[in-house]
Amino acid sequence: PREYDAAPNKKEGTENLIEVRSILGKDVIKDKHVMIVKIDTEGAEMSVLKSLMGSIENGMIDNILIEVTPAWWSRVNMKPEEGLAVLKSVMDFGYGAIWSRHGGETTNFEAVSEVVIGRGVRG
Repeated sequence: PREYDAAPNKKEGTENLIEVRSILGKDVIKDKHVMIVKIDTEGAEMSVLKSLMGSIENGMIDNILIEVTPAWWSRVNMKPEEGLAVLKSVMDFGYGAIWSRHGGETTNFEAVSEVVIGRGVRG
């Protein structure tokens, strides 16, 4: 189990900390074929995606629905260029992406986006 701050913007005490059970995606998938994986980890999505790279490379995951919020990557010490490199590696394995931005169309890279990544997806 790990502690997770349910209200990361509050600075007082630890009253917002809750314990959550964590499981590594690669341990769940192992050698199974998976139709879709949903990743929403409040900033750690690229780290999770990176940990699934073996399953992605082997074609074990068909589609990934992932929240991409570069403004939150600093929470896990991820630089924007590192996060983009992870996304590029997935694309290099033959996946395409469709971006859906919250609040409508924007060119702001820091905006929260839902991204559908999949084999045969054309963005």
